[in-house]
Amino acid sequence: MGTRMGARMREQLVGLPGGLRIRCRIENPGASLPPLVLLNGSIFNLHQWDRLVAKGGWTRRFMLIRYDYADTGGSSRRDGPVSIERLADELVALLDALELPAVHLHGISQGTIVLQGLAARAPARILSAAGYGWYHGDFSGIAATAARIEQRLVAFRELSSLWDRPLDRPAFDALWSAVYRRALFGADWDALSAWGRLKDRVMRRMLFPLLAPTPIRTMHDWFDYCVRELPAAQAWLREGHEALASKPVLVQHAIADQTLEIGMARELCAAIPGARLGEYGEGYDHVSVAFRTAHARRMVADHLAFLDEVGAI
Repeated sequence: MGTRMGARMREQLVGLPGGLRIRCRIENPGASLPPLVLLNGSIFNLHQWDRLVAKGGWTRRFMLIRYDYADTGGSSRRDGPVSIERLADELVALLDALELPAVHLHGISQGTIVLQGLAARAPARILSAAGYGWYHGDFSGIAATAARIEQRLVAFRELSSLWDRPLDRPAFDALWSAVYRRALFGADWDALSAWGRLKDRVMRRMLFPLLAPTPIRTMHDWFDYCVRELPAAQAWLREGHEALASKPVLVQHAIADQTLEIGMARELCAAIPGARLGEYGEGYDHVSVAFRTAHARRMVADHLAFLDEVGAI
């Protein structure tokens, strides 16, 4: 188990059954604080949380644990395809390895699916559940969501010659042009205004370290799984919803989210009795809390206020 130590941070490779090695970073290791596990969005490594950890108030209240899913970031590759069941099992194994019997959770995007999977697999491991940009497979508008993902998959397949190399700058530039510029700005470079091009350069510079070195194939395979196979797991995820009804649950979501519509969050709250909905208005989008300091601070502050209000910490 390789370890990098510091007074307030420890980063290590944690061995799991089957030979997986999971890159894990712990803030406030060994402190007498409740544990909060941060669950990444689909294509991101643990650096997705850097701004939220640095600018929010979590480090004053929690021992923070964040990690790279298998096949992403600094973790090793799993033997076999991705699935929500495997992601939940890997999280259980990580909690076992870290000797954490129960934890608070906060996820972004895919992280909210992993959270629901853990609730189905091992609800006793959850003290509270929160997230930003929630997925809900029973959403009445799920067909439109799947159609947008299909469009993204077409762009990924156009990059198939770059799929299996660790994401470097040339591969990322191609990925940005084919997929993420269109996803974030809704236009190609030639159609952007001068202000839009400036924002494009800033976002491109900020996004690269949050993705590297995850191969493009891993990104493609996750989105393909979401369209082809995740719907079949929805009955199992509903079991997680039933389990979450007895937990403090905070559903945070941008009203203008163009990746996972606000309707997902609203309908999910109806499916989880007692869940609290926090909606975010002008300027917030699916990933803005990871890039904009004011958004990061507000989201974390709202999470902490909720946990204080319900007496969870």
